[in-house]
Amino acid sequence: MMRRGARFVLALVVGLALVTWVASVVVERSITRWFEKDLALRAELAVRGSRAPDLNVYRWAGRMLVDAARLRNRDRLTDRLTIR
Repeated sequence: MMRRGARFVLALVVGLALVTWVASVVVERSITRWFEKDLALRAELAVRGSRAPDLNVYRWAGRMLVDAARLRNRDRLTDRLTIR
C-alpha cells in the first residue's frame, strides 16, 4: 500500500515539474517577444522624435518664405542685369 502512495506522489511531483517547466518556457518566450517589440517601438519613437523638428509645419513654412524671398531677389537681380 505504501508503494502505491509513493508512486502517486512521484507521478504527481513529475507531472507538476513538467507543467512548471512548460509554463516557464511559455512565459519566457512571451516576455522575450514583448521585450523585443517594446524595444523596437521605443527605437522607432526615438527616431520619429528626432525627426520632429524637421517635420514641423512652422519651420517648413519659414523655409518656404525664405526660399521665396531668395527667388524674388534673384529674379530682381537678373531683371536689373538684363535691362542694362
